Amino acid sequence: MRWVALAILSSIMAFGFYSILRLSPFFHIIAQKTSLFVYPVKDWLSHPFDFFMGNLNGITDWFIVYTTIPFFLLILVSFFLGGKKTIREKLFLLSWFIIPFVLLALFGRVLYPRFILFMTMPLLILAAFSLNFILDSVKTRLLKAGVFLIFTVLILRSDFFILTDFANAPIAKADTDQFVNEWPAGGGISEVISTLSNKAKTERIYVLTGGTFGSLPTYAMEIYLDENKNIEKRGIFPVPEDIPQDLLERAKTMPVYVFMSNQKEFENNLKGWPIKLIVEYKKGKGEARTRLYEVIPNN
Repeated sequence: MRWVALAILSSIMAFGFYSILRLSPFFHIIAQKTSLFVYPVKDWLSHPFDFFMGNLNGITDWFIVYTTIPFFLLILVSFFLGGKKTIREKLFLLSWFIIPFVLLALFGRVLYPRFILFMTMPLLILAAFSLNFILDSVKTRLLKAGVFLIFTVLILRSDFFILTDFANAPIAKADTDQFVNEWPAGGGISEVISTLSNKAKTERIYVLTGGTFGSLPTYAMEIYLDENKNIEKRGIFPVPEDIPQDLLERAKTMPVYVFMSNQKEFENNLKGWPIKLIVEYKKGKGEARTRLYEVIPNN
C-alpha cells in the first residue's frame, strides 16, 4: 500500500511538471512529434502486429550490442544464483525492462537505440548481483581482476573508441550515424557558426537554413546566434527547386547565406540555385558534409 501511495504521488508530481508545458502556445506540437515515433492507438489498431517482430528484432540487436554478450549472460545467470529468496525481486526488476521493451516493439514507428536506455537500468542491478556473487567466490585478487575484465572488456573497448575514435566505435550503426557520421551529427556546426559570427561583426547578413525544425541546422542557429542583432534568419521547408525571389532581392543589399547539414532531399534541390560554396566540413567517416553557401545576386 505504501508503494501504491508513493506511485500515485509520483504520478501526480510528474503530471504537474508536465502540465507546465501547457503554458506554451506550441504545446500541441508535442503530440504531433510523438506520433512520428509512436503509433497512436487508432493507427495501431489497423495493423496491430505487422511491425512487431521487425521492431523486436531490431531493438533486441541494439540491446545486445550495447550490453555485450558477457554482460547479457550475467543478467541471465542472476536468476540461478542466490537461491529462491530473491527471485521475486529479480522478476520485478526484469518486468521493469520487459514491459516497456515489448510495448516499444508493439507501438514503435521510428526507433533509435537511445529509446531503450531507461529500461535497461534495472538490469544493471541483476548483472551487478551476478558479478558480485562470482567475485566473492574467487579467492585471489589477480583472479578477481581477470574475471572482472572478462565480463567488462567489450564494454570498455566500446568506451575507448567512443572517447578516441567515435566514428568507428563498435556500437549500433544507428547511433554512430546520428552522432558523428551522417547529417544529424554536429560536425562542422561550430565552425560555420564561427564563420557567420565573424561576418556579422562588420555587416548585417541573412541566413537561410534547411528545414524549419530539428536540431540541425535550424536550432543550431537559434541556440548560438539568436541574440546576434546583425543576423536575420529563417528556415525553409520544403526546399524548392527554384530559389525564392526574396533571397535574390536581399542578396542585392546584404550577404545572403544558405546553411545546410547534408540533408540530401534538401541539397538536391539547390543544384539550380545561383549559389557558391563558401566552406564545408566533413562529418565522421562518411560522405556527409556541413556546408555554407552564399547566394549570388542577379546583376
